[in-house]
Amino acid sequence: MIQNQHVDQRKEEDPRRACDWLADTLVRSLLTPGRANPVRSRAVKHQRIEQVFRTRTTVYLHYTIENNSGRPYRVNTPEAYLLQTDAPSISVSSLVRTQLNQAVFEELGNTRELPLRVAHAESVSEDLQPGESTQGVVAVRQELKTPAVVQLVFDGEVKATAVL
Repeated sequence: MIQNQHVDQRKEEDPRRACDWLADTLVRSLLTPGRANPVRSRAVKHQRIEQVFRTRTTVYLHYTIENNSGRPYRVNTPEAYLLQTDAPSISVSSLVRTQLNQAVFEELGNTRELPLRVAHAESVSEDLQPGESTQGVVAVRQELKTPAVVQLVFDGEVKATAVL
């Protein structure tokens, strides 16, 4: 539920920013199974992009991270990249709505990372003990044309790459 105090504080702001804030709030509550486009996982260990939801100005990525290690893990705010491919040996458009494992990722060939603006990110838990998992949402404030290869990087070892 949107509280009136939040709406009142935003009355004097740029209407586009207020609309983006409202969209962020609503989408975070809507990213539940069946309400957005699911992404098929191809056995990526530790992290999954579960769903993708798009508005006119923003792409929302709902993710899950599982700590399958034997030590605690801190969930950092991820960086997001649009990956441009030179000469993939696989049809990128055939991978739309699919998370890529390492073997499929390598079939993309050489990629170039273009940073995407992460407008908002949150997770249910920041600290995961071994065997625990959490969910989160990343809002990328940029229109992405399909197919777009997007990579979330939580740290050097924890990455999730999907074709949107």
